[in-house]
Amino acid sequence: MRRSLSGAYLVLLMLLPLSTAAAGEVLVSVNLGDGAYSASGAYLKFTPPMAFDGNAKPAFTYWNSGDFPSQWVEVDLQRSYSVQRVNLIVAQRPDGETTHEVWASSQPIREDTESATRVITFDGFTKDRQWLMAWFTQPQTARYIQIRTIRSPSWVAWKEIQVVAVLPE
Repeated sequence: MRRSLSGAYLVLLMLLPLSTAAAGEVLVSVNLGDGAYSASGAYLKFTPPMAFDGNAKPAFTYWNSGDFPSQWVEVDLQRSYSVQRVNLIVAQRPDGETTHEVWASSQPIREDTESATRVITFDGFTKDRQWLMAWFTQPQTARYIQIRTIRSPSWVAWKEIQVVAVLPE
């Protein structure tokens, strides 16, 4: 998979899951309440909180935008964190060429990315249930994290999105 980086970041693409948080890290995007999650759209019961439920196993717990790109989903972490990495599980049929961007900001991003920082772009072939993982070489301070899909052969959807932060010392 080709990827373009807007800084010094290590990207690892895998088909098998790893643990959600290592020693000194905390998963900060799970179960923050429905108001913490927003998106460009949602199809039926597949609302944004379902992508941040911390459970990648059940077949029908994912966010689906109900449309083709460009679409986004965003989490308000409720306070600023030093984000260390983002783990994503693709929900996509058919498999194919995609472009996904991860954005970070201290304020809501929604449709306007002008005040946000694009921290990474995944660009290449992806398939359903594939894990995309981005470890940042330097933690990114952010309250809002947005995943924006700008190219996909299918409706934009995510099985799971995990934002992992470094614990404060």
